[in-house]
Amino acid sequence: MPADRIMPINMRRTCEVQFRHMRGLTLIELMLAMVISTIVLAAVGAAMLGGVHGYNSAYRRASTGVLSDGYVAARGFKATLRKSAMSSVRITDQGGALTARYYAALDSENLDRYARFYVSGNELRVEFGIVRPAQIVSTQTLCTNVSACTFAKVGNMVQMVLKIDDGQEESTVLSSAIPQN
Repeated sequence: MPADRIMPINMRRTCEVQFRHMRGLTLIELMLAMVISTIVLAAVGAAMLGGVHGYNSAYRRASTGVLSDGYVAARGFKATLRKSAMSSVRITDQGGALTARYYAALDSENLDRYARFYVSGNELRVEFGIVRPAQIVSTQTLCTNVSACTFAKVGNMVQMVLKIDDGQEESTVLSSAIPQN
């Protein structure tokens, strides 16, 4: 053997001591870490997937069917009543119909238009017209599948309680509006 390959005994013992104290991961430890991380990732993935399914389901429910019909009806009710005069609001048929007068334009001096909300069959309709001479201008269907609708004056507000049922889903919409004084 060449002289430069011979290692002194002191140095050989030092290397052996260093190798004995060095620790690494055994194959079993490595596999156990991989199994644990796989379980954690699967749980996180399942939780995220469940959240996505829940969001999609809620979005589908909110954008179709009875909820969207109720939303459209509530918006139409509020928009009409906000421009009406509280003194002109009349509730008839034991709360089943509502008539309110409003100004056709901001500079009008008289309440020259009216809106009448009522249920016909299973539809909530609103009839718009001119007060004098009495003339119907248009009739719109706000929503269908109406099972019940009542109107009431509560303090300085007017409320509509609308129940919609399409056979698969049912919803109750409570809408309030404050007419002008």
